[in-house]
Amino acid sequence: MNKTTATSNTSLKKSIPVITLQLDQDVTQKFTARLQSRFEVETKTGEPLLTFLEKIPGFTPEYIEEEVQTILLNGEPVDDVYTPLTESGAVIALSTVVPGLGVMGAMFRKKSIHSSSDFLNHNNSETKTTEKKITISLKLFNYIARARGAEILRKGVRIRTAAILTFFQTRPWLLEQIKAVTINDISTHDTDELVQALNNAEHCHFALTD
Repeated sequence: MNKTTATSNTSLKKSIPVITLQLDQDVTQKFTARLQSRFEVETKTGEPLLTFLEKIPGFTPEYIEEEVQTILLNGEPVDDVYTPLTESGAVIALSTVVPGLGVMGAMFRKKSIHSSSDFLNHNNSETKTTEKKITISLKLFNYIARARGAEILRKGVRIRTAAILTFFQTRPWLLEQIKAVTINDISTHDTDELVQALNNAEHCHFALTD
């Protein structure tokens, strides 16, 4: 490979293609399992966890209170939903009750989301720091992925292309269910072009439409 080709490939890898798949509604639901592996959401340092979650499509305060029974931050149960997010690369996992952990997680969460005194204490004690953009990885499990996944995917998510390629490799029949592909506003019916676009980038903005 010559220098020009190597530079070209590096440039492709750094670009983030916008990819939209047109599917039947029942097929869209099959893709919600992809959200268990993680997708990425940009936020800013110091943003409370609860505020971050409320930005996710369908995650109203009521939904978080009634349906999200376990919140893990970097593998540890969260006992305070006003915990500030401080570092890029953090992983948040949301689930209904997980055996052996979910009940305690739910107790912690419900105490925090209802406690206005906790919220006021966080605001009063907050230290002003320079805000910067950070990227958080979000995982959705079981009922949450099924109930909210389609709505999230219709809005679109930033996701690692390797994860989508692996998803199709383990479910090759899904490629046959794609009615059309749009890559950077260019439509095609050729799924080989989809695979090529995924191979040429590390991340993409990935969305589904009916």
